[in-house]
Amino acid sequence: MPGTRDHLATAEVLAGEALAFLRDHQYDMAQVYRDHSDLHLRLAHARHELIGADAPPPREPIVLPPWCGECDGPDLQRRWTSSEKDDGLYRCRSCNPYALSPEDASEVTSS
Repeated sequence: MPGTRDHLATAEVLAGEALAFLRDHQYDMAQVYRDHSDLHLRLAHARHELIGADAPPPREPIVLPPWCGECDGPDLQRRWTSSEKDDGLYRCRSCNPYALSPEDASEVTSS
């Protein structure tokens, strides 16, 4: 679902298009784009009134450390290793930035 920022950005683009049509003396098209811009402004206002502020923007992508070469692969989704202790799979402690030790993982799953 488009957020408030999305509606405002679309309204700005449509207003720019309306201005271009107006300068080109295409008054009917300018009116259509102005109306659509106004619609997106109203949608942004209504969304903000009903839902509140948008969710925060996504975090920056994580920078992966160099692959250790011992786990399943260089992609984050493949940086897993097995434990001989309990035959479980764990994130590689050498190169997966989200890794927990097998002991920490067993505490999390047991609680």
